[in-house]
Amino acid sequence: MKNKVISFVFLVLVAICGGPAFADGTQIASDTNLSLAVNAYGGATNGAFLRLVNNCSPGNSNCRWRWINGMIVSDTNPGLAINAYGGATNGAFLRLVNNCSPSNSNCTWHYNKGMLVSDTNPDLAVNAYGGAVNGAFLRLVNNCNSNTSDCTWRWGALTK
Repeated sequence: MKNKVISFVFLVLVAICGGPAFADGTQIASDTNLSLAVNAYGGATNGAFLRLVNNCSPGNSNCRWRWINGMIVSDTNPGLAINAYGGATNGAFLRLVNNCSPSNSNCTWHYNKGMLVSDTNPDLAVNAYGGAVNGAFLRLVNNCNSNTSDCTWRWGALTK
């Protein structure tokens, strides 16, 4: 019974917040390969690209994220959030920026059927561009669906 209550609370929080329910920073892993995690490549700085890497550990804050008001913010520096750089268009790179707010839809997301979907354009979702491999850039694409594992993500799935 306790597990059912916890699952229900989680689903309610996802429905209300539009994203995963977690307070502490956690890793975002590719459904294609759970050993690949989203990383602020080169460190969490303004303008850093988001890439998949295979060397994230739970202690690496450049691989941990928080969901705050629809934004996905860096655990290293909560003043940095994931942004559809240059605007949410097909092929846009995801980068960390220091000028996000919940009112900027290029910085806010929804978690839908495992996909991270743009609030600017719900036809665009985050993709491991070129395939989920070590070093792949994260970009927005218009051909994702929940059956494409290069477009689906798990929160806190890594066990390294």
